[in-house]
Amino acid sequence: MIRPFIIYSLILLSISACTVQKDKEEMSKLGKAYHNMTSRYNGYFNADILLTESIAALNESYAEDYDTLLAVFPYVANPNAENQYANLDKIIEKVTTISALHPVSHWLDDNYLMLGKANYLKKDYKSASNAFLYLINNFDPISLEEETIEKAGRDESSAKEKISRAAYKEQQKKVKERNKEIAQRQKERKKSTKNRNKKKKKRPAKEEETTPDPIDPAEPLKDLDEVKVSKSDQLLANANHAPLPMNGSWDIPEESTADSYFMKHRPAYQEGLLWQARAWTALENYFSAEHRLTQLIKDPKTFPLVRNDAIIALIDNYIKNNQFSHALTGIDHALERNIDREQKIRLAFIAGQIQSRGSGSHDAIPYFEKVRSLKPNYHLDFYAQLNIILIEDINVIEKLEKLLKNENNIDFGGEIYYQMAKVYFKNYEIEKAIETLKKVSSPELNASQKTKTNAYLTIAEYYFENEDYLPSKKYYDSTLMVMAQQDHRFYKTEQLAKKLKTVAQSIETIALQDSLLKISYYDYEQKKALALSLKKEDIEEMRSNEDSGNYADQIQSTSQLSAGGNAESSFFAYNEKELKRGERAFEKIWGDRKLADNWRNSSIGSGIGGSSDEIEDSPEADGRSFSFGITDTEIDEILKDVPKDDNERVQVKGMINEAMLKMAFSYRSDLNLLEKSNETLLLLLDRQPLREIEAEAIYLLYLNEKDLGHTAKADEYKRKFDQLFADTELAKNIRIANTPVFDQETVAESAYKKILKAYENDDLEEARTLIDQAFNMFKTDKEFMPKYALLDALVTGRVEGKEPYIEKLKYLVANYPNSDEGQEARNYIQVLGGKIETNITRLTNNDFNTSVASIPHYILVTVPSPESINTLKIQISDFNKEYFNNDKLTISTVQITKKGEKEAALLVRRFDNQEKAETYYNTVKKQENKFSKGMEVDIYPLAINNYRFLITEDRLDSYRDFIRDNYNLEN
Repeated sequence: MIRPFIIYSLILLSISACTVQKDKEEMSKLGKAYHNMTSRYNGYFNADILLTESIAALNESYAEDYDTLLAVFPYVANPNAENQYANLDKIIEKVTTISALHPVSHWLDDNYLMLGKANYLKKDYKSASNAFLYLINNFDPISLEEETIEKAGRDESSAKEKISRAAYKEQQKKVKERNKEIAQRQKERKKSTKNRNKKKKKRPAKEEETTPDPIDPAEPLKDLDEVKVSKSDQLLANANHAPLPMNGSWDIPEESTADSYFMKHRPAYQEGLLWQARAWTALENYFSAEHRLTQLIKDPKTFPLVRNDAIIALIDNYIKNNQFSHALTGIDHALERNIDREQKIRLAFIAGQIQSRGSGSHDAIPYFEKVRSLKPNYHLDFYAQLNIILIEDINVIEKLEKLLKNENNIDFGGEIYYQMAKVYFKNYEIEKAIETLKKVSSPELNASQKTKTNAYLTIAEYYFENEDYLPSKKYYDSTLMVMAQQDHRFYKTEQLAKKLKTVAQSIETIALQDSLLKISYYDYEQKKALALSLKKEDIEEMRSNEDSGNYADQIQSTSQLSAGGNAESSFFAYNEKELKRGERAFEKIWGDRKLADNWRNSSIGSGIGGSSDEIEDSPEADGRSFSFGITDTEIDEILKDVPKDDNERVQVKGMINEAMLKMAFSYRSDLNLLEKSNETLLLLLDRQPLREIEAEAIYLLYLNEKDLGHTAKADEYKRKFDQLFADTELAKNIRIANTPVFDQETVAESAYKKILKAYENDDLEEARTLIDQAFNMFKTDKEFMPKYALLDALVTGRVEGKEPYIEKLKYLVANYPNSDEGQEARNYIQVLGGKIETNITRLTNNDFNTSVASIPHYILVTVPSPESINTLKIQISDFNKEYFNNDKLTISTVQITKKGEKEAALLVRRFDNQEKAETYYNTVKKQENKFSKGMEVDIYPLAINNYRFLITEDRLDSYRDFIRDNYNLEN
């Protein structure tokens, strides 16, 4: 009998719950209980577990960088949020589904909060903000209570009958207090609306702003991107709401008067306010976030946990807005409150980092001591201890050596050596500093990638600042071998390494050829001694490298090209230390030979007899010795590139002169070191080079002096150039500069870069001066004159305003109608509302459309072969399910024109705008193995308005350049 009764009860429960056509007020208590319980435990509960797991995973996988300010929220700072997309998409799916099935549940507001948090963790801050905004607008407990009070007023007579007089008076008292609160809230809203309306009247007429359409709170979750949100709703702060004064007390309520929700569902409204402020911070709307958070902190009705979270969120806001003194005030308050111990440790460490960077760095010590007193993990404890040592600045080396001896610090050896080197640099003990930095790369230290990067980069920058460009280039290359591409310094380091390439190659060439020239004057005995010494050294070095294989040490391996002679080099940059710091320059003579080569084998063991043999003993590692000998044949082989007569010496001198000219040009065009360029050119002219090199050198001297503002010297070189080369074909080629000299950029291109740099740095007067010079010097340059004209228009617009700007653009369109700049100028004119004359060539459709920000996008994927299409489709589909499950992406096969033929490709569609397509692209780049699984594919974000170019025209190569200039993509 019991079982049928249970079944019957469940049927009644289901029937009572299924009140589809009843509103929330008509729902029975049993039905409400059913919807509340199911919504909470069947949907929200599971989503909350997934969110907690995602936050924990992001925190755990986040790599701390103690050289920079720690993040307040590591899970937000983690750049690899896509690893949690699958979990976060499940959360979104769960809360959306459960809200659709149980729209009358008390947990609907919590579901919107969870939806916003999931999008926030996906770094989709706009969608997150929309979810929080919807929650705030529709689930304000004060607004909801207004309806309850109004209903109670309508049924006041029946209420009197049902309750006692005393209870009724108490109820009326509460109603009056609540009415006052509601009236005050309404008054503030009206005042805020009035101020916004005043601001609207002051602003120029724009498109009419719209407020969000009223949404039924009982409706299921919907696509919040479709909800219209006015700017006034997005920007909460206004002139009548001043943030908390940070120079005094925060005025935090001592006790909370928040409503009690014991045994009742607590509204998510306050958390929605908090998280929307955090979304505003992420969107760099710092003032609005600050205002919202200070309101929460000051309001006595704020729940204690929400207030603590608001304080931490406000600290994060101040740090991201570079208001560090305010952040410190907030941290001081947070450390006194009952917040999570791990969060206290992190905040105290951040405070120490902030103080240590200021003038009163000793004020950081109490914060780092606070960190240690809270018993953090060993990493934080070590770095807190390290910071204290460095700030105290007393017997630092001794204390760091003590840290090295501690077995617990075995994983921090590289970091300790790095800090030691910084101390040596500070004390001007440069050699010790460099040697200490080299130790960082020792395999036994197992230093972190970041520490190795810092060590190599420090050496590279030191050499660069001291104009020692060969070792600087080599250490920049070493840095790039260990530096993460996500490192913010990667691009600058890569560019410097590229720019130093020509200078470094030239220095090596000059050092080598100058040494060969010097050796050519040795007598037989000197050459023999040098060859024997090099042979012996090479064997020993090969054995040493077999044991260590240290790249940094190889960079600094020695070369004894100048050993055994007294002849002095004539080259200004030549010195013994330079050659010892560089790679073995002489390896260019005999290459990178293996130990098994015949000439080495012949010297091991008994040696080779003969009158020309010279025998030496050399101890081996185990105490044994072996003999070295050398023959005339070996001497000739080792010294085969040494000039043998005057004709070969002339050729070597020519190679040196060409290298010096290359180096001078690189100093000018790559490094903007005009004085160094002049120094090299003058030494080059002293060597009496060939006529072609002399002409180029004098013209570069003229340009350098002109750019330096040395008018008299520039005129002197101009007269000399005209006197010697005025009517020659050589002069014409140099002036036009249509082809690069020695594979370098043209002088016209160098001038363009200088103008562009001045414009980007807001040095408009300098830009105008350089533009005038360029117009005079490069009148016949068809490639760069349009570029100068466009920059001229942009500068004019910044300085003189709209009308002169339009006139300059019209000049550009009229004179260079078919150039890229001419087409761009035409677009600018149309945007500015200017009239384009009929005599100007009409705009063609040959260029990609640059207005792509808000245009729907596809992702185009090339395929390695037609046979691989289906396999690739499956792989991409699996990838989309894991990372973009809720985006409803589809995959289709298309044909594109490539190298004159039709080829198959895949199209992933579609994305609402450029930003979402970029997010997909960057996620693919981080997870290429999961996307293509080893297949060689290329992917391109493709706006719908540029789709036809790749489908019908052979434009893929040019589209790559277009993407680079118009999209924010990761490599």
